[in-house]
Amino acid sequence: GLGLPVKRSNTFFNIAMEIGEKGTTEDDLIKEQFIRFNFGVTFKGIWFVKRKYD
Repeated sequence: GLGLPVKRSNTFFNIAMEIGEKGTTEDDLIKEQFIRFNFGVTFKGIWFVKRKYD
């Protein structure tokens, strides 16, 4: 996969691709090949930061 940063923020666009196969041909079962694409967005998040008050 690949994470692409957005300018002037901590946001990322995430892109991934997976190629594979599942199943078996034993006992006359089905074996299939697949291609999977994933797209996502990660936003800037600040967790567990102790706030300072004046």
